[in-house]
This record gives sequence, C-alpha cells and structure tokens, in this order.
Amino acid sequence: MNQSVTPPVTVLRGEVWWVDLDPTRGSEIRKTRPAVVLTDDALNRARRTVVVGPLSTRPTPRPPIVVATASAGAGSVAVCDQARAVDKSRLSRRVGHLAMADPRAVEDGVRVVLDWRAVAQGCVTMTGEELTPPAPRRSPAAPKNPRFSPPRPAMT
Repeated sequence: MNQSVTPPVTVLRGEVWWVDLDPTRGSEIRKTRPAVVLTDDALNRARRTVVVGPLSTRPTPRPPIVVATASAGAGSVAVCDQARAVDKSRLSRRVGHLAMADPRAVEDGVRVVLDWRAVAQGCVTMTGEELTPPAPRRSPAAPKNPRFSPPRPAMT
C-alpha cells in the first residue's frame, strides 16, 4: 500500500479552495471545483478532514439552499445541501477568502438544511407550506422500578 506523505496543510474557515470532489454518485456535485471551508479553525488544525460547501456559477441563488457568495466572484453561489466532509488531500490550491457576510449566509443555509426544527419554528416549510410549531421537548422521567434500589456503599 503506497501512501504519500504530505505536510500538514493550514486550512481556515471561510477560505475558498479548489477541491477534487470525484468520485461521486448520483446527484452529488462533482468534479474539481472551488469550495468554502465551513469547519471551525480548531477542528481544521486537529483533523485530517474539513467540511466544505461547494461553489458553483450555474444555479440561481435560492436561499437558504443555494446562497449567493459575491466575494467569490460574479454569479458565484454556495450549494448548501451539498456540504460534505473531505480529506485535506482533496484540497489542491487556496483561491482566497470569502468576505465576512458570505460564510455566515452559507452557514445559515447549511443550518437550515441540517436542522428541520429551525424551519418548523418559522412555521413554514421551504416550499411555503404552513406548519404547526413543534412542541417543546421534555426529557422523559426515569421509569420507576420497584425491584431496583440504588447500590449501597461498601462497608469498611
């Protein structure tokens, strides 16, 4: 097994890198393309993987799923529902860094994609259907078992 050893790469949240996303399956966004780093800098230092949001110029911005990223170039968008973890060996070249507002918009989009509760709290779905806000979660009380008693301290 031949594994190449590469020096550690410094990757920062909000940076844009060329990322090789192949091989892919089905409708996953493919090829080598720019992507914005979404993971926290501490994780980027500690892990060999980073979470990226692929960038594209094809789709029309449709927040929160497809978010405009003007600082990445004219017509550039982040495709939030295609965010994924990639090994740092897939990062080939640093392109730049997004302006402060763009990573926040991308993070908000990813948050909506991953947290359906946030959408429900707005009382509408992504397609505009009305929803009933979810009931607050309550932790269930521990069931009482008459045969169970807490352990007694050992006698010395």
